[in-house]
Amino acid sequence: MFSHDKDAGTVVCLEDYGRIKRGAVIPKTNELYTDVESWIAEGNELQAFGGYPDTRTLDDAKAQKLTEINESYQAQMAGTLSKYPNVETLTFDKQEREARAYQEWVDNGSQGAAPSTPLVSNLAEGRQMSKEDLVPRIIAKADAFTEESGHATGKRQYLEDRINNATTITDVEAVNW
Repeated sequence: MFSHDKDAGTVVCLEDYGRIKRGAVIPKTNELYTDVESWIAEGNELQAFGGYPDTRTLDDAKAQKLTEINESYQAQMAGTLSKYPNVETLTFDKQEREARAYQEWVDNGSQGAAPSTPLVSNLAEGRQMSKEDLVPRIIAKADAFTEESGHATGKRQYLEDRINNATTITDVEAVNW
């Protein structure tokens, strides 16, 4: 089966035919055009041009789609993280650990020695605010980030599963961020 790209003056092979493989673009000057003429002589007609067929393998389509999904995931999370300098993001885990340890100590009636919170203590001093005021802010931001990243990561993993389980290129292309 062939279609005719009138703008380019070529014929496009839509399904393997003899020596011509799916996706081949054949100008009239190519020696394979005689095969197209034979196909037409058998009573077949050139179809209207509807674009070039996808000739990628299923594995190639899956790899390309997974890259696309990962880039979309990365872009979404980068939008959130772009609000902070990169060096500060490296402290997020430690800020959260110290803030939660301190909050637990407060919630338990401040019994025993206070947990060590050198990062949070220095953050509070640098911001000229009390640790008691800063800790809930750190925890709220950590919770919001965890929620957003968890949702985005779950979505990325779900889409990755759909890509891996796809059996056709059409199924792969139906997966979108």
